[in-house]
Amino acid sequence: MLRLFLACAAAHATVAYCVSRPVGVARSRWITTPRTPALALCSPLPPLVATRLALSDSAAAEEIRAIAPEELAELTSALQQAVGDAGPLSFGGDATRLSRMLAVALARSGEIELSELSARAVLASTPVDAEMLFLLGVACEARDELDEALDAYEKALEAEPDHWRTLFHLGKLALSIGLQPQARDYFGQVLEINPAHAATARILDKFQEFDELEVQQVRRCAVATLRHVPRTAWRQA
Repeated sequence: MLRLFLACAAAHATVAYCVSRPVGVARSRWITTPRTPALALCSPLPPLVATRLALSDSAAAEEIRAIAPEELAELTSALQQAVGDAGPLSFGGDATRLSRMLAVALARSGEIELSELSARAVLASTPVDAEMLFLLGVACEARDELDEALDAYEKALEAEPDHWRTLFHLGKLALSIGLQPQARDYFGQVLEINPAHAATARILDKFQEFDELEVQQVRRCAVATLRHVPRTAWRQA
């Protein structure tokens, strides 16, 4: 696509010069006249954006999630500017990647609706992007559109089975509707992929505490029941 853009720009410049050149000017003169390269028309990306664009998509997303709030605000503003300036042929074809980074930055900022718009823009050209499907699921879940959220999360896992953030949200979703065994399974998968995720570890610790309390409660009920059983019943048994 970029090659086509350059070819069209060169042809347009040549035709414009041919039409405007005076009669009698030698043909070799307008053929060899230098022109401004088409890429010079593209605005340079701010360093805050360019350094992250040089990373892989997953690495850029993780770095955006880890930056300080004041830097996040600056990055988000720069990304919005870049995406607004970026046409389909701008920045060497990186417009989709810029929108992807913007979706992550907006989600981190709490701008879920705007994040969803950017995520959908990316999914229009890359429908199997796990990170964008995950953000779409988060937006649907925030609106209590649980069926749509579940569909998005499932598609995210189809694209990337080890996407632990999707598994974590599926665990929370299962827990919210009372499916504790399924929730525990999802949270267990999260810790297998990301053992350092403290929130999941705390949730599983709570599950363990509930298990112990349940066992103690069952034991107390059993002891109380046995106290009321006549001794003759023991002999008959």
